Amino acid sequence: MFLVFALGIFSASAFLTGNLAIKIIGTSFFALLTIVLILSLLKKYNFLYGKRIFVLIMLLAYVLGFASAILEINNFKKYQLNGLQYTVEATLTDDIEFNSYGAEVYLKNVVAISGTDSLNLNKQLKLSLNFYPEDDIVNITTGSSIFFVANIYNYDIIKNGQINTFIYNKNLGYYANVNYVDSIITVGQSTLDESIKES
Repeated sequence: MFLVFALGIFSASAFLTGNLAIKIIGTSFFALLTIVLILSLLKKYNFLYGKRIFVLIMLLAYVLGFASAILEINNFKKYQLNGLQYTVEATLTDDIEFNSYGAEVYLKNVVAISGTDSLNLNKQLKLSLNFYPEDDIVNITTGSSIFFVANIYNYDIIKNGQINTFIYNKNLGYYANVNYVDSIITVGQSTLDESIKES
């Protein structure tokens, strides 16, 4: 059953990314299950007659896998911010990576405000935070709040005809770049599970 569910997911991704081979396999499998289900309803085909519940469950697993993949991929496209400028308020996650020019921080509970519109973004935002040698760096920690104004861009869940598994696994939907001096960080408390991950 899990394999049928997985085939439904792969078929959905094929329809969204254009993978012809998986499209053919998925469509053929769906057609086969549908035909077997119809035949199992007819008493004429005794060898299938008692199997209709099994075939129906397999068909439902395939359709659920297909539908869940479509919904999840569309969920990544919920808000198209298109590089427009937003005022952002968010919380730093436990995923903070320091580098030579500053830090890459991942933000959750992201609210993007433009004029009177306030968007509660459903995905995390990856922020490139640029430091300068003269910056007085506040301790950037998990659970801290950050406030900044920047152009926000969307990640593409489908890239080069394939699902971008990096952003899918990280639950990333957006990215931005801001100078440290142009942001306001309020040191906060990390949650229990974030504290455990840090140690």
